Order: sequence, then structure tokens, then C-alpha cells
Amino acid sequence: MHSDDITPDKVAELVDSFRMLDTSSPLTIDEWSEGFERLEAKLVVGTDRDIGRDEGYPEQRVAFTAPQVSAMIEGFERADLDLELDVQVVEDAGTQAGQPDSVYLEAGAETISKDAIHETDLDVFVALKEPSDYEGAAPGDRPFFRIGALHTGKESNALRNLLRRKRAAVLDGSSIGFPDDGDIPIRGAMSEFAGTIAAERVAEHVRESSILGSRGPDRPVAVVVGGGRAGIAAVEVLRSAGLDVHLCEQPHQEAKVRTLRDEGRIADYHLTGP
Repeated sequence: MHSDDITPDKVAELVDSFRMLDTSSPLTIDEWSEGFERLEAKLVVGTDRDIGRDEGYPEQRVAFTAPQVSAMIEGFERADLDLELDVQVVEDAGTQAGQPDSVYLEAGAETISKDAIHETDLDVFVALKEPSDYEGAAPGDRPFFRIGALHTGKESNALRNLLRRKRAAVLDGSSIGFPDDGDIPIRGAMSEFAGTIAAERVAEHVRESSILGSRGPDRPVAVVVGGGRAGIAAVEVLRSAGLDVHLCEQPHQEAKVRTLRDEGRIADYHLTGP
């Protein structure tokens, strides 16, 4: 689901759809839940600001914006599951993305410090990139689900601690690789999937609008921002669709994008950002 598609109605629809999954039981989910106290699911939105700091390129994005948090909370309420979504956001997680702590508080979330992670009985932890050191303090005696890239090629204590956990599951967006001694279940390649789907939509629009061939010898140009796994997946689809692909990347990635151009995988590149 694209981030722009996160609305209360959509969240409620997705959550409510799980009511239809269990057809083997003679009781409905509502009947099963009678007599139980209201349940709570705790979602922690982590900060990636420590990622890249030593290299001088700290991560500026955040996993969820305040409007998305508000939509998820409201969607859970509309689904009427007797399941309350409790969202906690690590302090300053969204500051560099134009999302100060105050907007998360207005959206219905709470803020916590990185040092308080060890006191949080989290069910789901969301981040964009590999684990930061503060994640290692998360309670290890209860199952939880981590959403975010692992980037297992970047060794760190936080990553090793996560991989040693016996009661964790990971939805990994990087699909960089996984150590042979890992014990936790992983679903990877999200980034490549996202880049491919986005580029296929562009290619479909180009075909339907008859752009190809309408400009004589000049091929239409597609611009891809970012040369990560999603970006490179998009590049391959767009190039195969007959477009000249221009790739925008940060200056410290110039050697990488120059190689892509020299190999003929992109038509040109442009350096942007700090």
C-alpha cells in the first residue's frame, strides 16, 4: 500500500477483512471475544536519525507521518475489534522530515525517549532502515514484529542482538542477505517490489498515452530519484519499456551512478542534495 493510501476507512477495511478468514470455527470472532477485556496493540515508530550520522549523511526520513498515525488509530476504532492501537513515537523521530513531536501528539500518539525503549512492551516496531543501537534495549522476553530494512551487510551490535532473538519476526525491506545462523522468520525484497510496481505503472501510462514513437527519434525521459534497491528496480523496468532513464542521487554516490551510466543502464545522472 502506498503511504498516500493510508486512510481511516482503508485501515478499517483491511482490519475488518480478517474477520472473514477463520471459517473452521463455529463461533464468530465477535463471539470469541465476549468476556475478554479490551486488548491493546502497541506500535512504536522508531527514529533512523543515527543512521549515516558518522558518514555525514544522517537519515532524514521517518517511517510514519502524523497524518498516517492518526489514520491508523482511527481505522482501528472504526473496525470495532475491541483492539486499541497505542502508538508511541521516539522523540524527534520525524523532526528532519517536517514532523515535530507536537504533530504526533495531536494525532493521538505518545512520545518516548530512546532510553525508555527497554520499558516498552512493544508489539510492533517500525523503522526505515537497519537497527540502531538503542533498539538493542527493547524487551527480549516477549514476541514482537519489526518492520524495516535490515541491511545485514552492515554489521552492528543492534543487528546481531535482533537476529539472536527467538521470539521476533521481521518484515525486511532490504533483502540484502541474511546470516546462515539466523533464527527469525524474514520476508524480504519489499523495496525491489515497490520499485518494480511503481515503474510498471509509469510504463503503462507511457504506452496508453502513445508517448513512445510520438517524438520522432527522441525517446521519452523518466527521472528516478534515488539509486537504492527500489530505484534500481525501477530503472530496469523503465529502460526495458523504451525510456531514457535519468537517475538523481546524492554527491557521495557519484561513483555508483557513473558506473550505471557507463554500463548503459541509465542515460544520465544528476547529483542533488548535500
